[in-house]
Amino acid sequence: MFGLFKSKDLAVKEARVTEIGKMLFGQISIVRDKANAERIDKNIFNQRINSMFAAGYLIGYADEHLIEMFSDEKSKSKYAKRIFEGIFPGSGVKFVQSKLAARRVGETISTDSVKYTEVFMGCQEFDTGISAARYEVSEYLSSGEYTPNKLERYLSTGKIE
Repeated sequence: MFGLFKSKDLAVKEARVTEIGKMLFGQISIVRDKANAERIDKNIFNQRINSMFAAGYLIGYADEHLIEMFSDEKSKSKYAKRIFEGIFPGSGVKFVQSKLAARRVGETISTDSVKYTEVFMGCQEFDTGISAARYEVSEYLSSGEYTPNKLERYLSTGKIE
């Protein structure tokens, strides 16, 4: 009997994970479609989607939802991977891991390095992406009426808010 409730709870959580991925993909696809229609330069779109801000946003958005749903790291990691691979099949996990690794390097780079400013700016973008996503998830979960759109705006305009 308890197994029935547990599997029903898991099914609800898995459906929610799917919705999280759809929300993120929806923001990306709106701008991708604009790029395909040549209303936004494709090269600029590609630079922005591969940016530290975009990676930080994806990680922050997924993580903020998943910590509400799962208490164990194994489940959070499993479903985060599912979200990232759903958005970027075959490369989603690799993308966020590479940007997370770059963020970690930023914590150790010497101020004497010629790349210090570039790395520092990338770290700030990453952290801003995480903060923006967490804010949007918080607003969405508290009211249910808020529609997250900061990733879409960044991809469209390059403005980080």
